[in-house]
Amino acid sequence: MENTNTICVLFSEHDPDDQFIFKKAFEEISKDIELRFVYNDKQLLDFMLGARDGDQQWKPDIILADIKPPFFKLPVLKQIKTHIGFDNVPVYLFAENYYMEETEKVRESGAEDIYCKPNSLKKLKKILETILEKESNRLKKEIPVKSG
Repeated sequence: MENTNTICVLFSEHDPDDQFIFKKAFEEISKDIELRFVYNDKQLLDFMLGARDGDQQWKPDIILADIKPPFFKLPVLKQIKTHIGFDNVPVYLFAENYYMEETEKVRESGAEDIYCKPNSLKKLKKILETILEKESNRLKKEIPVKSG
């Protein structure tokens, strides 16, 4: 039986090491998170087109993306936010320190927020828990967080 509290997260991240760290953080937060990765903005847009055309049954509740050209660029964010079926899916961006000055442009493009990629698993988990708490209210899904 499918868990109706499962939150589906699609993450556009090109770096396998970062994919591993985010996967580990989500696993430590809750077993009720289904995480899938795409490598770049082209794969993200292809995923969305496939979902729109009925090629995929899985639809994300939340989209995360590493904002690092050439892998993900702000114009893609505008495409996501105007894409039928994905226009209501919240997008959160992660960036290296030197991209944080883009915060206002990011919000104007439709992202919920932008976070600096933290340098520890503990800090990353705190950021992800904040995002999940906010979105679980919107989705009306309770995410049981693992203790410890």
